[in-house]
Amino acid sequence: MNEEQQYELEQQQCAEYILNNLSPELAKRITKHEVMTVLDAIDFFEVYSGTIDIEIDVINENTFDEEELLQFVLEDLEDERRDGNPVNLSEEDVIEILDLEYEYGLKNNKYKD
Repeated sequence: MNEEQQYELEQQQCAEYILNNLSPELAKRITKHEVMTVLDAIDFFEVYSGTIDIEIDVINENTFDEEELLQFVLEDLEDERRDGNPVNLSEEDVIEILDLEYEYGLKNNKYKD
């Protein structure tokens, strides 16, 4: 399996974890596409903020502001909507997804607490 395939598999597994652990209310109305869109925004933020070194695929020890990440994801989702991508998530929805992505990352050694 090449790096791109491994990345896609990890993204799919993370999305499945999130979808399986959402609150019942959110689980009724969120799609895998919406979760994947948020995960893509998180990855872009990690590269953009220098949190991850894409050349060596490693999370750096520096931390980032959670509010900064949230605002970045919300702005990215707004851009997606303007581009015709039907992503209809509230700020509260995004926060729940971010929390679950972080929980998944802790369990899989992507993040340290």
